Amino acid sequence: MKKDNTLPYDITSLPREGKKFYISSSQEELDQMLESIGKKSLDELYKHINNKVKFSNDNAKNTIPLSYEENLNALLNLSKKNNNYISFIGDGLRSFNVPLMTEFTCGIRGLTTAYT
Repeated sequence: MKKDNTLPYDITSLPREGKKFYISSSQEELDQMLESIGKKSLDELYKHINNKVKFSNDNAKNTIPLSYEENLNALLNLSKKNNNYISFIGDGLRSFNVPLMTEFTCGIRGLTTAYT
């Protein structure tokens, strides 16, 4: 996998980034988390969710995985379909400054999540 210059970090230096399917936790870490909440498996954790709405393993097997570059291009093309409109929500609110430390901290991959 080659280095992507569009990212603020080197994906080749982070083992999980280059995996075929990104799994954020090792099996040992998952087992520890499940044990801490008194569950033995992920199936037990999600048993309250109707099977009709869950992804099955068959879906995962039939999915054609994209390379990192293909996925990046697909997401960039999808993002071009966004309709960005001018918003006046919050108009009149005072301006604020984002501390310089914020960008640095968000650039540390281990401290960020998909929700950051």
